[in-house]
Order: sequence, then C-alpha cells, then structure tokens
Amino acid sequence: MALYFVTGKGGVGKTRYSVLLSQKMKKAELAELSQALQSEAEKFKLSLSTIHSFSKETLGETFLKKSLRIPFLSHWISQSKIFQTLFQLAPNLYELLLLRQWIQIAENKDLIVDAPSSGHFIALLEAAKAAKEMFDGGSLHKLADEILKYFQKANTTSVFIVSLPETSALEESTAIEENLRKNYPKMRIQKILNRKHIAPPKELELSKNMQQLAYDRPKLEDERIFSYTFDQILEEGAVTL
Repeated sequence: MALYFVTGKGGVGKTRYSVLLSQKMKKAELAELSQALQSEAEKFKLSLSTIHSFSKETLGETFLKKSLRIPFLSHWISQSKIFQTLFQLAPNLYELLLLRQWIQIAENKDLIVDAPSSGHFIALLEAAKAAKEMFDGGSLHKLADEILKYFQKANTTSVFIVSLPETSALEESTAIEENLRKNYPKMRIQKILNRKHIAPPKELELSKNMQQLAYDRPKLEDERIFSYTFDQILEEGAVTL
C-alpha cells in the first residue's frame, strides 16, 4: 500500500489527473482539500471510489480523542470556540494531523491525494520538519517524527507532478522536483505533461486564427518542453473540426 500525491502549478489539471489515476488504480481511494474531485469526475461521466475530506473540526476531535481517550468530552471540547482558536494558532498542527490521517489510510489502502499546488504542497510536507525542530519532545514532536520516518522509507510515497507546456508551469514543476529530490530522496517522482496539443495529420485550409491553433501552438509547445522528460503525456487534438 502507498500514498500518491498529485501536485503542480495551479490550473494545470491536478484534479483531472487524480481522477484519471484513480480509474487506472481501481482499488485506490481518494483524498482532497478542495472538494472538486466529484464534479471533475462527472465531466467525464466517471464514478469514483471513496473520497476522504477532513475538516479542521474533524481532525481536531480525532486528535483530542487520542490524547484524552474520552470520546464525549473530546467532541464537546473540539466544538468550543476556544479550542478552535487554539487549533488555528498552534503551529503546523492542522498540517501534521492531515498528513497523519492520509498516512494511516495509505498503510492499509492505496490513497491518491489531490494535493495543494506547488509552494503550498511543499509547505505541507515541511510542516513535519518545522514541528520536529520547534518541539523538543511531547506528542507533536513524536507525531512529526513518525511522519518524517514514513516519507524517508522507500516505496511508501509517490509524487505525480502535473504540468502544462507553458514556461511558468514547466519551471514550477522543476522547482518542485528539485525540492523533493533534495529533502525526500526516497519519494518516487513522476512528471506528467497535461494537454499537449498535436497538429492535424494533414494540411488543412484554415483561417489565420485556426491555423495558429492547429499548427503553431503544437510547434511552440514542443519547443517549450524540448529539454524536459515526462513519464506520461496526455495529448489533445489542436482543433476540433
């Protein structure tokens, strides 16, 4: 069983790829932060397996149950405004609890996470390092240590970096990859190019605008991605006639 993150620059099609990946990995479950997986699946008329979505309130209550071991009291405290305020202020607590929840699921079932984009994704992973350095001991230090040990093991975590054939998206994908290889060398990284357009198979008489879409755009995209290597390329026709 393993944990699969799908990330990349905002707007490159991470949710779309998460849905497609779940169809390929039929027994995998899904997790999200944005609540967009179901609507994305409906666009392709696909049905999804279990989708996990954890609110701060749910994570807080789970944390209290484990700490206090009194379910009723944990629920009551988690709903209080004082606890919610403290939960918001506690450094990296939400991120740590979210990562632990995903890891716990992934230890029993393959889990695909429609993860945050680029910098937010890196910050999410870095929360464990920050918490371990901030707290010398206690439950948060232990939790952060467990998360880091999971990410440092081989064959537990894969990251799919989705990109578009656009300069900013390609550069951001490279930045994500470099950060992961430096800080989490045991993670498996796969680079996905989404929506690379292909030119029509034969010359067509088209208007100037359509000519640019049909032939110039695929050529420009090829030039942009020339020095990049992708594990998978999702292609689309340049024009629909």
